Amino acid sequence: MTVREGPADVVPDFDRLRQTEGWDYSTIDRAEPLQVAPDKVHFEVVFSRRHAEDGTAYRTVPSLFIITRQDGAWGLQFQSILPDTFRGP
Repeated sequence: MTVREGPADVVPDFDRLRQTEGWDYSTIDRAEPLQVAPDKVHFEVVFSRRHAEDGTAYRTVPSLFIITRQDGAWGLQFQSILPDTFRGP
């Protein structure tokens, strides 16, 4: 578990992804609200990492994002990313 104190703590290392995985860009393949309340939304999100050469997905990852409104501002409260080998029901 990783606890991040603020937005500055959520900075992906794109150079490392390029060097180690051949990553070029990512796509959001699915973003579906599962539970919705006035100040909180749970989203199922599936994203893919893609290669530059042909745009093929080499890693597709299911995840859960919980977005909340605090002090009038919406933001990411919780993120759970499952292994790319996970296959749901």
